[in-house]
Amino acid sequence: MNKSAILLFSFIGIGHFLSAASSVDIDSLVSLISANNGSFPQEQASNAAIIQSMKTENNLPDPEVDFSHVWKQKGAGTKYDFGVSQSFDWPGTYSARNKAVRTTALAMDYKSLQNLCDLRLKIKQTLFEAINSHRKISLYGEALATVDSLIRIVERNVEKREVSVLDANRLRIERIGFATKYNEASVAYNDACNRLVEFNGGKPCEDILKLMEREEFSMSLRPLAEYLEECAVFDPRLSYNSMMSQAYGDQAKAVRNSTLPGFSVGYKHVYELGDRFNGFSVAMSLPFFSGKGKRKAKEMEAEAFRLESELGDIEVNTRIVNEHSRAGVLKKQIDEYSAIFDKEDHIRLLNRAFEARQLRIADYLSDLIYFTDAKSDFYDLEYQYALQLASLNRFEWLAEGK
Repeated sequence: MNKSAILLFSFIGIGHFLSAASSVDIDSLVSLISANNGSFPQEQASNAAIIQSMKTENNLPDPEVDFSHVWKQKGAGTKYDFGVSQSFDWPGTYSARNKAVRTTALAMDYKSLQNLCDLRLKIKQTLFEAINSHRKISLYGEALATVDSLIRIVERNVEKREVSVLDANRLRIERIGFATKYNEASVAYNDACNRLVEFNGGKPCEDILKLMEREEFSMSLRPLAEYLEECAVFDPRLSYNSMMSQAYGDQAKAVRNSTLPGFSVGYKHVYELGDRFNGFSVAMSLPFFSGKGKRKAKEMEAEAFRLESELGDIEVNTRIVNEHSRAGVLKKQIDEYSAIFDKEDHIRLLNRAFEARQLRIADYLSDLIYFTDAKSDFYDLEYQYALQLASLNRFEWLAEGK
């Protein structure tokens, strides 16, 4: 308890927005945390560096300056010449490269957005883990408090020989079991808190955690067709694939143009035997060898990317169908549990029966364990259901423009 309290209350608040919120909006919390995460700006900076590097590949070659001086021999006069030249690729090559850079930059932006969706999903799943762990802490904490009170009563009755030592020892052993589960929930909660701070850019998030203590899972499952349609419209991966396919086409065109002849134009000044000559030079490069295989390699890259994209489409559709199916099964189980737990407070009824001496210690303890573990299983079902819905709704924030 001390470690959990220290971890929980060592954080500093994240802002007045959360303290003023009357109810928890998970997506708003996710947006706050992801805004403080450094991975997205880092990726943006890395992408900018890559694009800048691609732009430099489209620069003109450096101008060339040449000079030669020939000394006289057997009475001949001095001769020297001076020249400046500039070479360039086939004219359409530069515009093709510029277009390839633009489409590649757009594709990388969509890739960054896809990674941001994945980050938001991880943050939301961690928030749900914190909720589930905290609920279990409360559940097993109450069970421990009940057992501790019972132990004090039983120990007095053991001294009076009204209760057997076996019953007292069984209580102590079962308390160890409750304490183990309580500690496991505490460890899971602390781990989730630490990961939230990491996602939050190392900044404390006390207010978020306090809100999580009161949060319940309240998401509903929509029809499968809505998730498939939402993915088809808002999944950044699809836009990335489309833009990258166009980029590969632009890159192939740039490579094709680069295999066409290049040119060099220059100015010449020649001094010979006291006479001076001014003129120009023109040269052509014939890339018979340097361009060999480049176009084919780029076409093979484009084909490999196309096949990978098609496999990715199949995997995404399969994931959505499977997650929707699992969520449906979990929802049925949750409804069955809810029909039981929402109707009665079984621990309260159990305590009332025990106080009325309608149950023996062994029976009371057995029922306490049974109903506490059953409630824990119910919490786990709601947690797994929330995880499935979080994955299904990973693009909902884009659809809502949050």
